[in-house]
Amino acid sequence: MRFWITRVAFGIERFCIAMYDKVARRATMGTTPYSLRLDDELRQSLEREAAIEDRPPAQLAVRAIRAMLEAKVAKRAAVEVALEQADNEMFISAEAMNDWIDAWDTEDEGPAPRADMTPDRS
Repeated sequence: MRFWITRVAFGIERFCIAMYDKVARRATMGTTPYSLRLDDELRQSLEREAAIEDRPPAQLAVRAIRAMLEAKVAKRAAVEVALEQADNEMFISAEAMNDWIDAWDTEDEGPAPRADMTPDRS
């Protein structure tokens, strides 16, 4: 039992050190003050959530901005991949897809449509 407790404590200690290193690295990256105007409702929501998490509102705002920007980068990358694929593959027309969706939950419901369009090579 003592061995297990020691291993758990050592694992927690390593985790804490890793998290401290991550936070310290981020803190030394340098920050710049940035002013935002928030409507009262958004400000109150931010402050309420910060109080629940026992963190400064600015920290939550930074995390939210970072998450939003990372999501936008990921979406942009996915669109680029889709556009590259669109140049070389076949697709289902909007008409075929809409007809299939309109038939859902009816007696005429059939299997998913097959690709019926190729990229315009002109």
